Amino acid sequence: MGALEKRKAITLPKTIDFFLRIEMKLIAVNTMVSVLLTVLVLTTFPESWQTGMKESSRGVSLLGAFLSFALVFRTQSCYQRWWEARTQWGKMTATCVNVAGQCLTWFADEELIDRFLTYCIVFPYACKAVLRGNALTSSSEEGPRFLQSGMLTDADLGVIVRHGTFPPFTCIDIMRRTMQEELLQSHSKLSSEAVNGAYLAMENSFNELYFNFGACAKIKSTQMPASYTVFMRSFVFFFFIFSTLSWAPTIKYLTPIITCFMVFLINTVIVIGDQMMRPFTLTWSGLPIKKYCVMIEQEVLSVSRRQGDIERLVRS
Repeated sequence: MGALEKRKAITLPKTIDFFLRIEMKLIAVNTMVSVLLTVLVLTTFPESWQTGMKESSRGVSLLGAFLSFALVFRTQSCYQRWWEARTQWGKMTATCVNVAGQCLTWFADEELIDRFLTYCIVFPYACKAVLRGNALTSSSEEGPRFLQSGMLTDADLGVIVRHGTFPPFTCIDIMRRTMQEELLQSHSKLSSEAVNGAYLAMENSFNELYFNFGACAKIKSTQMPASYTVFMRSFVFFFFIFSTLSWAPTIKYLTPIITCFMVFLINTVIVIGDQMMRPFTLTWSGLPIKKYCVMIEQEVLSVSRRQGDIERLVRS
């Protein structure tokens, strides 16, 4: 069984990496520009000019309100993408466990049951590999463990990764063929209504898995437009130029300090939003999809183990 990923602990290297992503150069540039403008205003501008700059605070407040709205809107858009990814993995977990229960309820052939449950377990790990940009056969994914444990053979793994760029779809197709083989064998034992009902129920589950992974693939492949981020950073730069000219006559040499702190906070929010736009990566904002995969594997195995107790309970 797969091991859970270690919790994303706050360590010094990760902290340094996070601050590097905040574009410290931009913060330094904004602060230096604020220092120069503050010195220029306080040392060379006449009193009448400084009075006029103080009165421009309303315009700066309006620009600040627009900047706040744009930042909140961007962050909310990023969070919605992150939440959609989390929701799809939650649905995928429930559907995998449900289809495993359907298999154990309607299948009679032990070999077909084992094959079906194996691909129920492989499916989420194949999803994780694709969403993180890896091959299922790579050392950082679960392919080698499946081979070592005997869950899959080299031929099985080759079929999964050979066809197309989305191995999870291959897993679903194998489960569908296994279902068809089992239901054709059961056709002589069950009524056509029961076989059709089982077929439709399992097809609905397969369709749900297709949709879940497809939605996650869409999230991975479509990112925030680069022009939006360029606009936000440009807007921040010019906003603090105008705000420095407005604040310098009032708060004087505190202006660059406040500017540096505010630019740092705004860039931090932008970086957090960028990370939420990539919810499948190994960042602080990334989803623990390895944990979801292990949970699915545990639940599928639990469904298999408790099936005998359920049958004895029903027959007693």
